[in-house]
Amino acid sequence: MAIALSLVVIIVAGAGIAMRLLGGEDGSSSPTCVFGARESVSVSRVTRIVPAASEANPLQNYVVCVREATGLDGRAIDVSGIPRLDVEGETGFSMADFGEIAEGIYEVTVTPDDGAPQFIPPVSVVDGEPGGDAGGEASGGDSDAVELPEEIIVVPPDHSEGSGHDLSVPMRLGRYGAYLDKVRELQLVHGEVSVVTTSDGGDVWLSGLCYVGLVDFGDGAERLVVAYGDSELVSRHPYLDESYAVEVWGYDVESDEAVLEWSGKPSYTNGGYAHLSFWYPVDGTGPYLVQESPDSSFVVTGVSEDGAFGVAYELAQTFSDPTDALTLVNTVNGEAVEGAAFSRIMTELGFDAATRVFLMTSSFDGSMGDPSDVAGITQETVALLESLAGDIVDAALREDGDRTGEAEEPVNPATLTYAGEEVTEVVSVPAYNNADLAPMDPIERTWGYLVFSASGEGSAVDRVNARLKGDFDEELAATLAWTYGSAEPECLRQRSSLDYLAGSVAGYRIYRNVTLWGAHGNSETEGYVIDLATGEELEPWEALGVDRSELDEAAAGLLRDYVLSTEGALYDEGTIGNTPEEFLAGDHYMLTEDGITLYLGDYDFFAYAAGHHEILVWPTGEKAAGTDVTAAYAFPYE
Repeated sequence: MAIALSLVVIIVAGAGIAMRLLGGEDGSSSPTCVFGARESVSVSRVTRIVPAASEANPLQNYVVCVREATGLDGRAIDVSGIPRLDVEGETGFSMADFGEIAEGIYEVTVTPDDGAPQFIPPVSVVDGEPGGDAGGEASGGDSDAVELPEEIIVVPPDHSEGSGHDLSVPMRLGRYGAYLDKVRELQLVHGEVSVVTTSDGGDVWLSGLCYVGLVDFGDGAERLVVAYGDSELVSRHPYLDESYAVEVWGYDVESDEAVLEWSGKPSYTNGGYAHLSFWYPVDGTGPYLVQESPDSSFVVTGVSEDGAFGVAYELAQTFSDPTDALTLVNTVNGEAVEGAAFSRIMTELGFDAATRVFLMTSSFDGSMGDPSDVAGITQETVALLESLAGDIVDAALREDGDRTGEAEEPVNPATLTYAGEEVTEVVSVPAYNNADLAPMDPIERTWGYLVFSASGEGSAVDRVNARLKGDFDEELAATLAWTYGSAEPECLRQRSSLDYLAGSVAGYRIYRNVTLWGAHGNSETEGYVIDLATGEELEPWEALGVDRSELDEAAAGLLRDYVLSTEGALYDEGTIGNTPEEFLAGDHYMLTEDGITLYLGDYDFFAYAAGHHEILVWPTGEKAAGTDVTAAYAFPYE
């Protein structure tokens, strides 16, 4: 995991030193290098490093910070005990000012009082004294011996005499700056990590940018591992395969950017609980990030033997039935192997020592990890990145005209025009004989869901569409897996209709035909109102600016009159009592192009044979209050 930096401040004072041209004691010029350069510079621990605005203009006040470090073995050095230096004067600083540090290559920034953090060239700290020779590994891999300088000068790229180069813009972000920039981008799109819990406390899961980790996969380079879920989709369907995405980002030195090196899905348990799985090989290499599936297949991603990062292994266990006898087939990278060999490979890769980081779990199952702990890991990692590079990224954003310059006039999503239509598909659903409940051939039913569109950018239609499609997919998956004996009825079909669209406000309903394969099925209809500009769900009365109590009062009288005057009612004057008022306490209003209606489902006030009913209780058009609008908004039976 990544390095943390202390906020200890050391004052290094350089008093009583006159302004001078920078050079060695004998008057010779000191070696000069450039801010932002990537070729490492070999120094002793006491070599003076002098940052300057030009060769004749050394910086007087600045902060020096070690951002990261790599040892001679290529692995990260823990620099958590290395302080920042607050330097005054023109004599510069040395790596010895940081205290006892190991040989290695250090990434160091200098931040002038009135400037931005600037990376000096990577500093290769070598055991030795100024004037001595250093070569080989100690000089960053250069086999030619080099003389350790007494002093080096670091100047801006445009370092002509008296140029006074502006140091207000970072020339580089660095590894952790690039990672932090990517994290902030993902947070902007998906939101920060949050913990969601079902009302009964059963399932717990994460939404937003759920997981952020810094992982060395064995080659010494820390990579950014993230998992995120769209907040609208995850809040409703955390166990769907589409809910979460996992990505591994590396750092490209030349472009100074985070680059995507792998993307995929998290692992899932048989119960549908999403998690990240890290395996730790027995030989000490790795770890690997593994995509585990309930069907016993594994995609193993990490650093391969040739040093490249990517998918290193694909393992699977499947059953074949060539001769009416189930046979377990073990494959490694597509080639069949014996069971013992497969088990040995799994063990060697670290299956037995896996660490599983759960994005979703059940609070009733104590054997699984707590998503709240993962949220804590994410918050700590983001805080670490902020401490390592927040000042660099903030300075870059202040000067980035494309991102923080004169902003264009923002689009008001409410001024866009919107449309919506139902997308349908024919589905073969399981069927059973009502008499003996024996399975029958599947029957075909038409299913549908709404898809919204907007005339420009800036609306919430993408999030709304993802949520609606998630609802649809969930219901369809449950139907296709339905078997007799299930406690929940089977949904034979699900349809949707757009009943109201004014500005960005849409009123729609979802109809379901459900059955337990008894004497008859049942219909279920639910109404929804949503602001397509923001994604906010509304109540019908809120959308029209109607007071709820006033609406209930009008609806109660209309409902009473309608029930008592319509054939098939289960009530008369002597039995209806307060039933209308009690009914209105529930969720039965619909927003339609005719106004607010009241939906009466099967068995609500009427016998089953009479079907459902719908009456207009708050008109906005030509139809009068109390009008029976059942036929206008009913779905045709197939």
